[in-house]
This record gives sequence, C-alpha cells and structure tokens, in this order.
Amino acid sequence: MLPEEVHSTNEANPEKKEYNGNFIRAGNASASEVWLAAMCDFAVSYSVDKYRWQMPVAFVSWPTLDPLKHTTAYMQGKNPDDAEEINPAHLFPGPKSLGGLFGAYHIYPNYPDFIYRDARYAGYTDEQGVFRYGGYLKHFMEVHPPYPALVAEFGMSTSLNTAHMHPEGCITAVSVKSNRVK
Repeated sequence: MLPEEVHSTNEANPEKKEYNGNFIRAGNASASEVWLAAMCDFAVSYSVDKYRWQMPVAFVSWPTLDPLKHTTAYMQGKNPDDAEEINPAHLFPGPKSLGGLFGAYHIYPNYPDFIYRDARYAGYTDEQGVFRYGGYLKHFMEVHPPYPALVAEFGMSTSLNTAHMHPEGCITAVSVKSNRVK
C-alpha cells in the first residue's frame, strides 16, 4: 500500500478499529490494518474450506509505512514519506491459526532516502564499516512483534543514471526513459 492509499482508507473508515477473524486478527488498529487482517484471514479461510490446509500468511509493507518516526523522510522533496503507518504489532494470529503470520517487507538500501540520511543508522557498523541498512533493520526489528519478518524484496538499481549519492560513496541509480527515434 502507498501512504496515500493508507490515508484515504483510514479517513473513509474511521470506525474500523478491530477485526476478529478465526486465523488473523487486528486490534487497536487503523482501517488499513483491519483490511490487511481481513484479507489474510480470508486467504487462510479459503484454503481451509477448499483444501483443508493451513499455511503461513503474510501482509506486505515497506519502510515508508513502518511505525518508526523518520525526520529525514522526504517524498518528491516536499511531502513526508512518514505520514502514514502500518503497525505490524496491530496484527496477530487468531485462535484457529496453525500456520501463523509473518510480515513481508520490501526494504532497499537506497530507498527510501531516510535509510541513508538518518544519523541513527550511521552509527551501525559491521566488519566492513558503516552499514546504515543494517542500522535500519536493527531499529525496525526492535519494534516488530514476535512473529517472523522477511525481507521479501531487496535490490539495487543497475541503470545508467545517478539518482542518489550515498554517504559512504555508493552510487544508486534510477531508470532513464529512452526516446525512440522514429
């Protein structure tokens, strides 16, 4: 979900604060979190009804919706990327859940910008030196509930155009739209 989608869903459904599914639940939640819990619960319910089988189920999110506050977050140079959140602590397994719940996250070293702009992450090091991405992951896992978190999408751009200069000297890039000659 994008921050704009979370905002409009929450604004249109302020009364939705809980979901009490058999397999996945949401409590003290936003309408977007309630919707995620309901969709995960539906997926497991369908599998149980159709195939008599439970599997782990996940919701997908990314750092721009994490429950942390990032004062260095910017989107298109003006709007805070940090305006909305999906708090994984508001989703949890229901009483009939055997497969469990996990969070799947799209976390890149070069996006969003706060991962390499936030001074808190500059103090995290590994055997090769400063590792801001590791600092963000450590910070995120400090607030993540006690169910698994999976980095489901990771990568670096390999295009030719520079989009960001990383503080440690790494260059990250974005795709360039080509103009076809007719």
